Parts: sequence; C-alpha cells; structure tokens
Amino acid sequence: MLAQKRKIDDTEGDDHQNGSNGTMVDNGNMKLPHVAGVLRVCDELRTDLQTRKRIRSQDEAPESKQRTVVPMETSLRFLELLQLQRAAYTHTRSTKQVTSEEKLSMDKLNLDYQNVIYEIRHLEKEIAACEDIETEYQKIELISEEEFEKAHPEAPTDPHAKMLARLNHELEERESLVKQGEELTKELNEAKDENDTALQELETLDAELSEALKSTIPLQKRLGVRATAKREQLERAKLLPDPLFVLYKTSIGYMEAMDNTDMEVDIIGDAELAVDFTSRTPLAPVADQKPSSADEMEVDQPADNEGAGSKDHADHSSTLYRRHPLSIQWSLKDGLSQDAVAKVSFSYLTSLEIVVVSTEVLQTLEHIPGTLLGMGIMAGDTGTDSPNPSNAYQQSA
Repeated sequence: MLAQKRKIDDTEGDDHQNGSNGTMVDNGNMKLPHVAGVLRVCDELRTDLQTRKRIRSQDEAPESKQRTVVPMETSLRFLELLQLQRAAYTHTRSTKQVTSEEKLSMDKLNLDYQNVIYEIRHLEKEIAACEDIETEYQKIELISEEEFEKAHPEAPTDPHAKMLARLNHELEERESLVKQGEELTKELNEAKDENDTALQELETLDAELSEALKSTIPLQKRLGVRATAKREQLERAKLLPDPLFVLYKTSIGYMEAMDNTDMEVDIIGDAELAVDFTSRTPLAPVADQKPSSADEMEVDQPADNEGAGSKDHADHSSTLYRRHPLSIQWSLKDGLSQDAVAKVSFSYLTSLEIVVVSTEVLQTLEHIPGTLLGMGIMAGDTGTDSPNPSNAYQQSA
C-alpha cells in the first residue's frame, strides 16, 4: 500500500515537472498526464484481475492473507482512478476557462481586424473620391513641365510640390499680366480722352469750316469755282453701288484727263433714302421710294377688276425692276454755245444687278438720231435682254 501511494505521488510529481499546464511530452507528442495514469492503472487492474482469476482456478485453497491483499490493492487502484478522474475534471474545467478566454481574445482581435479592414476600405474610397474630384486647378491652362523646368531648374522633383510650384508660377504670371493690362487700360483710357478732346475740336473746326464754306458759295458762283459742289458730290458718291461708283470715277477721270468741258457728271437722287437703302438687305422692299429721275421706268398698276394674277405680276415687276435711289447723269453740251443738248442717266437695278441707261434729248442732233443715242454702248446689247445670265430668264417669265 505504501508502495502504491509512492507511485501515485511520483506520478503527481511528474505531472508538476512536465509543466504548469499538466501536459507531458512522449516522443515529441503532447499528452495529458492523467490520461497516461488512467492507462497505467487500467493495465495494473487488468493484471490483478488476471492474477486473481488464475488463483481461483487453482485447486489448492488460497491463503487468507493473499485474499485480503488482492482486494485492497484493487481498491487502491480504484481510488487512484477516482483521483485521476478528479484531476481530469479539474484540467478540463481549467482548459475550458483558458479556451474561453483565448476565444474572447481571438474574437476581440477578429473584431479589431474587421474594424481595421473597414477603415482601410473607407479610406480607399475617400482617396478614390479625392482623386476623381474635379477641382479648379485642373481647368487652369498651365505651361508644360518642360518649359517650367527650363525656367526653374531648382524646381522640386516631387509631383505634388512641382504642381504647387507650377500653380504659384501661373499665379505670379497672371498677376503680372493683370497689372500690365491695367496699365494698358489706363493708357487706352487716356488716349481715348485725348481722342475725344481732339474729335470735339475737329467737330468744332468742321462746323466752322462749313460755315466758312457756306459764306464763300456766292463768291464761288461768281468765280465759277465748284469746290463746295464737288465736295458734296464726293460725299454722295460714297453711297453709290459698286458699278455706278466705278462709272462715276471713270467719267470724272476721263473729263480731267481730256480736259473735256462739253460734259458734266452729276449724282442725282435722294441721299437720305440711299443711306436707308444701303442698311437693308438687297431683296428688302424700299418703302415710299421716290423716283431717282424723270426717266425712271414706270410700272402700270393693275386695275381692280384684273384679278389676283395681274396683282402678283405687278408686285413681281416692281420688285424685279427696283432701282437704287441714286443714279448718275451725263449732261452733254454744245461745244459752241455750251447749252445742254442731251442727258444720259445710268441707274442700277438692285434685284437684277445690272445698270440700265435712259436718254433725254433736249435739242435736235444733226448726225445722231435721238432714238439711237443710248444704243450700242456695249457690244451685242440691244436693251431687250438682261446682260446678267443668272437672271436673264426672269424677264421672260
């Protein structure tokens, strides 16, 4: 019995020596000490039971001492099993507690890990949103990086710092340009003020010159000088359409070159109506238009009983043969008496874009019939067809 207790104490001592967690190492494998003790006790019980079975099977009667020793050893082994059971229960309960604590620790770590993952994803979304956001500096037109590096060799290499440096450079350049613009605007305003002052002086001078010219008109008439008349005629010439303007300059040039006094060139018509006419579109009708000369073509107005077709034709003709308010008139004079013998008027049809000629004979011409005075000006032009091929069909319509 004492030997059996010594074995149990040795087993418990071995358990304490194997570690505070109640485990031992067997060939590199972790095993529980009470489990090994149960296996050992079970083997001893099996041996005792086999011994008792063998003794009972013998013919000779067993001794009383031997009969008492065997049950006591067996009882001690059962007590040892109870002790091992209590140790296993205590170990299991402590292991469960340690496992529960470790599980709580693992759950806490897992929760912290999930929180860190959530924060990482949130920060990634925020970073992506910041990268995708459109800011004002992205709309600013900056100089290229090559030009910036050439102008600033000491520029930083970090992309963010380089962008800040480029923005600061652009700000300085724009502030400098704004200052230059303000200075130029100030100079421009000063120049405008000077020009306005000079313009007022010129207007005053022009008014004074006009009054002076008006006062010299009787003297010009007495001396035969047409300075004022030429000046007014040049102002009216600016309102002529291009074909009539070319004809006017050519006629004046011919008179001056040939020193011809047998012909006068005048611009007749309403200048105010010409100003209003030039501000309109070419096809826009001119309201209350006055005839430019006595020889202007007249369009007969249809009677009330002629129907809608005649009215449409009359409206088409009035639009088709509409004339420019100004026209050029040649006054042909007799070389001896200097009396006017004929007048030739040139008018411009704005819709057909052609120049028409009308003549008026004031005195009988000896060698030229009055009916043939305006014919044959252009080769092949008989006056019955439009010389403009783009609208020649409109006269026949």
